[in-house]
Amino acid sequence: MPLVNRQETRRRDRLLIVQPWFSALGHPAQSLCNTMRTLTRVTHIDYLVSRDALFEPNADLTQALGLGQRLFRFAVLGSDLKKNTVAALWAMVKLFSQFRDVRQVFFFDMDLVSIAKWWPVLGPLLRVKQLSLLYLMGPEQISGHPRSRRRVERLLRRHEVVLCLRTSELRQDWVAAFPDGDPERIRTLPSLEIPEGVDHPPQYCQERADVRFGLLGQLRRGKSIDALVPIFSSQPEIGKLKIAGSFASPAEREALSLLQGLPGFEERYLSDDELLQLTAAQDYIVILYDHWDKRMESAVLYLAMRANRPVLVYAEGWCDRMIREFGCGLSVGRADLDLRGFLASLPLPGSSAYAALIEGVQRFRQSHRTEALLPNFFGCIGFGPGVDARIPVMDRAT
Repeated sequence: MPLVNRQETRRRDRLLIVQPWFSALGHPAQSLCNTMRTLTRVTHIDYLVSRDALFEPNADLTQALGLGQRLFRFAVLGSDLKKNTVAALWAMVKLFSQFRDVRQVFFFDMDLVSIAKWWPVLGPLLRVKQLSLLYLMGPEQISGHPRSRRRVERLLRRHEVVLCLRTSELRQDWVAAFPDGDPERIRTLPSLEIPEGVDHPPQYCQERADVRFGLLGQLRRGKSIDALVPIFSSQPEIGKLKIAGSFASPAEREALSLLQGLPGFEERYLSDDELLQLTAAQDYIVILYDHWDKRMESAVLYLAMRANRPVLVYAEGWCDRMIREFGCGLSVGRADLDLRGFLASLPLPGSSAYAALIEGVQRFRQSHRTEALLPNFFGCIGFGPGVDARIPVMDRAT
């Protein structure tokens, strides 16, 4: 593949990446940090993230900054995405009054209706060349409310606005729900969740019968916890279930009180490095989400791929498509679900069948190498990056 010559990369407009939800529990901060690690080599990028005085994620963003990159923060109270999105917009107004070299803006997450409400007022003031908006969900909650739908329709007609979605499943439904818009401005944005050269090498375990299962990250109802805990408690011969992370809310902690009696249960916020190490210590990562938009990506699946561990998913949606395409795990159907039998029949670590799953993980990792995804990433958000002269970056057009 041809490489960019520095003399050909003349644009010096800066890209501002905004994460209003950086201070939220769960994956938002860690996902942004993974992306920052990938973009360290690209100059002329700034970051604007929320800061909550009551919660500071275990992430040192200053260490993730690359040459010629800048970090800005704005204060929030709590993790309400709607309020934080509005706060981010006004922080942008202040930032743009000081720095006029920012011409592209990429919201890494946001409340789309709030953007649609305020951008007609702020857009002419900020005068960005492209506003790229990453939205993680389907169109139903917006398209089903007339006022919100009208606002978003008007937003998507603006020449500088691009709606970014994580999967082709989501994009298909968004294009169908908003047929009057330009489908070329509704795009699929690749995730940069597997930084090059910083994760665990493949590990082929010695054969053993004590299978280790991990359910890690944010703890809430809808992750089959209420079904999994009784199975492992009554049949310990199936394996050991490790559940670790922080509850999404006090209500979730109360609803999942059965976890308190599970050996190995660990309630605490896990940093990205801690999550990665804990994931690598398991044999299977459980992503059996029963309250889940099947069209969405799973951040935990990417985490498992980084740690070279196969996943267990339901046979539907994006997660199942990854299993079928790469062989990086196993899926089970919902209709005739025998979860106990499924868990008891999995390939044992050290077996040839388990080794085949690890090979599938490698295929996923190879397909999602960040150096291969960067051209599509930059093309989607409309940014022509400045390049550190010491490190070549692939041409967007290849």
